[in-house]
Amino acid sequence: MLSLSTLMPDSIAERLSRESLVALSQPVIVVGSIYIAYFPQIGKEKFFSVAAKCIHDDNDLGVIVINSTINVKCNPTPAQQSLHIPITTTEYPFLGWDSFADCTTLFPISKKYIEDIISANPKSHKGFLRENHIAEVKQKIKAAVTITPDIKKRYGLYY
Repeated sequence: MLSLSTLMPDSIAERLSRESLVALSQPVIVVGSIYIAYFPQIGKEKFFSVAAKCIHDDNDLGVIVINSTINVKCNPTPAQQSLHIPITTTEYPFLGWDSFADCTTLFPISKKYIEDIISANPKSHKGFLRENHIAEVKQKIKAAVTITPDIKKRYGLYY
């Protein structure tokens, strides 16, 4: 798990207080971070990933969910189904099964909510999307007719 404390030389770490080291050992919340936790907008535990930060407020994040399948009832058209990115357990072994990053909806969530999740359970941070998947997520969000232009603009994902 990437954190600031893992990136610093031991000589610097030895000089910091215990509280500072604990704070620095928290995972960095960045675009591509993947978590598993109760997802309030859906009402159950989900894998989700930070897809973007608001252009006006760093504490406002846009996240996508990761699903085990494409729900054809919610996504009946080929265009909607194409907004899902297949991700495999080979690339993301913590998933447990091959899944799909769902780019049909960009959910707003506060950075504080994710910080609270990490504080309650540091193991809720599972890893990071690969760079190619981050780029594909952004591309699909920009192309998604299921996400309003205002939401896309809010997160800097409008053409």
